[in-house]
Amino acid sequence: MDIVYDNKYLLFVVSFNESIIIPFKAISETFGIRFMPSVLPQLLNIKASEFTNKIIPLEDISKELFYF
Repeated sequence: MDIVYDNKYLLFVVSFNESIIIPFKAISETFGIRFMPSVLPQLLNIKASEFTNKIIPLEDISKELFYF
């Protein structure tokens, strides 16, 4: 499971059954953080099995990370 930052968006990228390519604009500030299996679901208090083959805005998963 990864968190990918693309310009101003944080994306929650989970395990896929096959390889995918995420298209980014030519001029973009992008980086990602890869977590060891089961670490990110524990931090976000979610079930990993519910998010297979998905890319979701991180804000939709955990609003607490965005609003203090």
